[in-house]
Parts: sequence; structure tokens; C-alpha cells
Amino acid sequence: MHFVRQNLMVWGCMLAVLAAGIGQPVRAQTDLHEGGSRFGIIGPADVTTLDQLGVGWVQLPFSWAAIQPDSADDWNADAIDADLIAAVVDSGREVVGVIADTPAWAAASGQPYAVPDGLWEPDAGNIWAGFVQRLVTEYAPLGVHHWIIYDEPNVRLGEGRVRFAGDVDDYARLLKVATITAKNHDPDAVIHLGALNWWVDDAAGRESYLARLLRTIKADPEAAARGSYFDVVTVRVTGNTAAVWRKLADARAILAAAAMAQPIWLEASVHPDQASESSALSMTPAQAADFVVHAAVLGLVAGVERIAVGDVIPARESAFFPLDIKHELAQSLVLAAYQTVIDVLAPMQRVTRYPHLAAELIVFEGAAQDVYVMWAVDQWAALFSITSNVEGEIATLIMAHASPTGIESQVIDWPAVFRVEVTPARRDANGFLTVAGSPVLLVLDRDTLQDTAVDAPFVRVTYMQVNGEWVRLR
Repeated sequence: MHFVRQNLMVWGCMLAVLAAGIGQPVRAQTDLHEGGSRFGIIGPADVTTLDQLGVGWVQLPFSWAAIQPDSADDWNADAIDADLIAAVVDSGREVVGVIADTPAWAAASGQPYAVPDGLWEPDAGNIWAGFVQRLVTEYAPLGVHHWIIYDEPNVRLGEGRVRFAGDVDDYARLLKVATITAKNHDPDAVIHLGALNWWVDDAAGRESYLARLLRTIKADPEAAARGSYFDVVTVRVTGNTAAVWRKLADARAILAAAAMAQPIWLEASVHPDQASESSALSMTPAQAADFVVHAAVLGLVAGVERIAVGDVIPARESAFFPLDIKHELAQSLVLAAYQTVIDVLAPMQRVTRYPHLAAELIVFEGAAQDVYVMWAVDQWAALFSITSNVEGEIATLIMAHASPTGIESQVIDWPAVFRVEVTPARRDANGFLTVAGSPVLLVLDRDTLQDTAVDAPFVRVTYMQVNGEWVRLR
């Protein structure tokens, strides 16, 4: 995870310009679609849990090494939980499969991250093509059409856990063979790039892997006719609020520069571990839950097609999906936060971001309700004032890690306002600030608005007080 220790002198200078709103990020507005089906979860879970969460899809591992452990003639169907797949599909949800783990027999090195032997051979001698063909043939009739090709192919030796040791050319070839083979045997097949570890490229000071990969693909004269060999880009962000918006923008810009427009899926990965607060990766369970809300909300306003939360559902530990959450408290808080996001935001039709250096204001609009989502960006508390046209209007306030409560508009300002305070973000034991402050949601019913004496309909205005000064955000 990439952390930047903020210079206190710089922040002190920034406080002086907050009231004027100098240097504000650009407002963004997005029309939403798909409702609850855009939300997913990573890892096996029973249908009851999926129903409680309200997710529309599930990502499951398909380990090549487990399915074909000894040779290309093997087929260990028990390596995949067919009953779980059937239950998920029968419940109206999609299964997204992650293909990974090269079998020891399929590569000279015998490593699970190795480039498969024969990858550059024609189909007859290409064991990777043979596996993809069998996999698609077996599982397309069961309702599995989405396939992610390996994971984090940009991580090199010495940078973390290597999951695919090949270079960019090798991964482009892996995609090409998988896409041609899968779509020849399943017209509904959807091929996803493996999620990238954005930090390793940043830390090494090298060009983004996505940019290098797209350049390699565009150099292939057959690529354009085959959709550039992929259908979906996944952006994975682990426990860093500011990185969500930044990395989604980066991915969008890289696609645009390559004249490509494939949809982006966001994966918010959380690794809370109370036992390692001295670690650079420290994140408390409460911060993990906060991050899930931040990521989902920013992903929606950024226009991602799908959102998933990873490392949450307890599952059978494997080499590809280690159990990263070790505390029941973390699991319960994260899942509760994600369920709240889905319940409240799935019906929304449009979202607008009103960012500020001190805090975020993101307004969702639906047919029956509007939802104001607010949180502090750094170590300043902020007080939001959302106007109402009547005293005593009732709204619902949803604060992190607490039950929803009612709140009434008051005649503090004309004609009346809701006052909502957000608490500062907290630095960890090492002084790093990676997760923003706890989010607060204000849910307002549209049918409670009444026209005032003037002819024009009432329009809500939002002000924010920070460092003793008021600014208008909306």
C-alpha cells in the first residue's frame, strides 16, 4: 500500500485557504444505472449471506493447478464448488471466475505464477488454450461467463507476492489466447484484465502497467477486430481513500489515450488487523468499514460499472485467496457498512460530487429520496448545514458503526437547516493518513418538501464550516 506522510507545514498553509475554497477539485456528476446488481462480493458465501447483503454477483477462484493437478488429461471437478455456483446462479446472480495458478506440470519452473509452456504455440500445442477451452465448455452451460485472467500481473520479484511472472508481452499473449478460445466456445464470454497492484508501479517509478499493456495490445494487428482481447478493466485499491478517485481517473485516462472505452470495475480490498497497528499496513476494523463506504461512493460518482468488496467473506484458505481478515469485529463492521451502502444507494439515479480540501460532499438523487454523504478528508472536523424549507422536517441520519436515527431541521438559519458534523480522520501509529474520516449519510424524503410562498420550488443549499469559516458547497 502506498502511503504519503503529509508535511505539517504544508497542511498549515492549506488551512489558510480553506475558507475561500481555493484549489477545489472539479465537481463531477454521473447518471446511475443497474440498481443493486452493480454491487458484488469477492469470495465464497452462502446465498443467505448474499441475500442479506443485496449483492448481484460473486467472484470465485478457479485454480488451474487444482483442476488439472497432474496433466492436461486431468479434470478434478471437485476443485470447484458446483453446488455453490448453482445456488448463486439460481438466485439470479452472476459468477465471475478468476483463473490463476499454473500447474507444476505446465511450466518448466513448476511455480504457480509461471508462464505456461507452449503459450506462444498454435492451439494444438498450447496447453493454456486447451485448459481455457475445457473450462469454458464445462462452466458456460452452468451460467459462468465472466473470466478474470490471473491476478496482479505487474508485481515483480522483490515487490510482493508474484502471481504471474511473465512480462507484458507474455500477459498480452495470455489474454489473446484466452479471449479467442473462450469466445469461440461461448459467445457470451466476458474477459477481464487481472486487477493490478497500483502501488508497485508507483513505488518503482515506472510507467503504469496498464499503459504498457494497452500499447502492446494495440501493436497486434489482430487486436482491434477482437475488442483488444479484453472487455473489463478492474481497479483494485486497498485501504486508501484518496487513491480510489485518483486510480480510477488514471485508468480512465490511460484507456482514453489508447482510444479504448472498456468499462471499469472497482475492487475495494480491506486488510484490517488490530494486532499489527505498528505496521505500515495497519487499519482498524472501524477504518476498514469506513473505507468500504468511501470506495463505493467514490466509485459510483466516478461512473464505474461494478463495485466489489474483497477479503471480507470468510472462506477456505487457499494460496490465491488467503484469509486476510482475522477478527470477527472487522468482518461484521465491514459487511454492515457494505450492506448499508447497497440498501441506501442502490435505488439512486444520479450522483454529484462537491469536493473540498477539508471534506467530501456527495449528493445522490433518487425518485423517492436524496442521500447526502459527507466525511472529513483530513484532521479537521467539519460542520455541514443543509437547508430545509420547513422547521421540523424529518430525515434519517446514518453514522458509522451506529444505528440510524431521526433528525429534524431547526430554525438555526432561514428558513431551517439540518446540522451534521463529521469527525476528523485519524492518523495511524506511524503518522500515516490513508483512510478518511468516518462517513455520515443524511437520507431525505422527497415527498416532505413543500413549496414555499414563492412560485419556484425549494432547492436545498449546503454550507460547510471548517476552521471557523463557512463556505458554500452546493
